[in-house]
Amino acid sequence: MKYRKSFHFLNLAQFLDALNENLFKYTIIFYLILRGNLNSSYIMAITGALFLLPFLVFSSFGGVMADRFSKAFVIQLTRAVQVIIVLASYYFIHIHHEPLLYFCLFLLGSMSALFGPSKYGSIPELVEEKKLLSANGIISAFTFFGIIIGTSFASFLDQITDHNFGWMILTSLSISLLGLIASYCIEKIKAADENKECPLFIYKELSDTFKDTNKVTNLSLIIWGYAYFLFMGAFIQMNIVPFSIERLGLSAEAGGYFFFFAAIGIGIGSLIASKLTPNLKFLPIKLVGISLGCFLFKIFPFPYWINSIWLLGLGISAGLYLVPTQTYILKKSHLKHRGRNFGTANFLSFAFAFLSTLFLYLLTFIKISPSDSFVAFGGVNLFVAYFIYRNLKKD
Repeated sequence: MKYRKSFHFLNLAQFLDALNENLFKYTIIFYLILRGNLNSSYIMAITGALFLLPFLVFSSFGGVMADRFSKAFVIQLTRAVQVIIVLASYYFIHIHHEPLLYFCLFLLGSMSALFGPSKYGSIPELVEEKKLLSANGIISAFTFFGIIIGTSFASFLDQITDHNFGWMILTSLSISLLGLIASYCIEKIKAADENKECPLFIYKELSDTFKDTNKVTNLSLIIWGYAYFLFMGAFIQMNIVPFSIERLGLSAEAGGYFFFFAAIGIGIGSLIASKLTPNLKFLPIKLVGISLGCFLFKIFPFPYWINSIWLLGLGISAGLYLVPTQTYILKKSHLKHRGRNFGTANFLSFAFAFLSTLFLYLLTFIKISPSDSFVAFGGVNLFVAYFIYRNLKKD
């Protein structure tokens, strides 16, 4: 029963983290858009890049920390530092210091990069193996429910407070404190490998990871496939705000509300996937479903509310794609290397997410509209679906 309670507190802590990350990030984005120094597409690309850059630097270190220390300790440490970051940002908004607010986004991303491997690596230590798929589905669903609430809540607070960003940051601080409290209710389990050394060069750690995972059928491919998920999620989240403003003639806040439907779709898809027998051969079909949703933004953008249906369907396909990849990595990874493997997966995930910001920036630079950007992304997605189809081996 004790492990069962710890799993629920882990889920609560990561749910509050997902909620708060998005509330904080969109508070800063809305603040910067209102200041009007750059157009919305550039702001989304720059803030996205700054938030994701730490994952390229710290994800492998997060994986080593997850193996070397108690995962509960790492979770508690990152939650405590997050509280300090959010508190500092309140002051920076008060004095209108935009560069330091950008820096706060970078720091918050750093805590997430260190948090991720311990979060996912904790799951097999808190639940029985036969419940692993279900537990991953629950964690994924609540992650995206947190994204839903955080993104939508930012839009809601921006409207009801009449752009009072100080109050919005104080709300974020309250959620950070709740997440810190929840993290202290997770039982500390002995470190998997207390003697694990922290590499000076993270790329050696990546190389060592793939030397091991290449020996397991499909594991390396699925790590790459899992990582690609964040390219999809980041691009859709960033592009939906400019799409709402430029194509639909709505506000930036409306874009935040629209992403609600994508995130709730991912949550629903994750819960459905947790009840199904995982089958990797269906992954390409799920990617095709995501591409179809992107093409519909271009073909049928009006009436504007219909885009919520396209986002919901796209999100369900994404959730059905995500959970089997997570579960496969956890089940096929050796206990001593589970944190490292998820650290590598996180590093690659956010490398892809960072590439998505560059992709959006490039499309904006060459004057591609947000609706045509969705079409370009859908084409990339079909190529990835074909690549996975050709390289999957029978397990």
